[in-house]
Amino acid sequence: MDRILEPSTATGRQNDAKQLLGWIACAKRPMKWYEIQGAVAIDLENQAVDYEGRMHRVDPKVLCASLVEIRSDNSIELVHTTARE
Repeated sequence: MDRILEPSTATGRQNDAKQLLGWIACAKRPMKWYEIQGAVAIDLENQAVDYEGRMHRVDPKVLCASLVEIRSDNSIELVHTTARE
C-alpha cells in the first residue's frame, strides 16, 4: 500500500488503484476485469459511458502490484483475505 500511495506515484494511478481495491474489497464475489472496467466506465453525472477511461489502459497488477491476483478465469482477487481489513 505504501508503494501505491507514495507521493511519487501519479495521482491518476493512485485514484485508479484505490477505486480498484474498493471494488474488489466490497464485492460479494470475485469480479472479472471486464466487469470492473464496465462499472468504472459509467459516468452517472453526465449519463455517459467512457470506454477509453484510464483504468482500461492499465493492467490491474500495475495498479495494485502484489495486493491483487489475476486468476485464470480473468477474475481479480485480493491475494489474501486479511487484505480486506
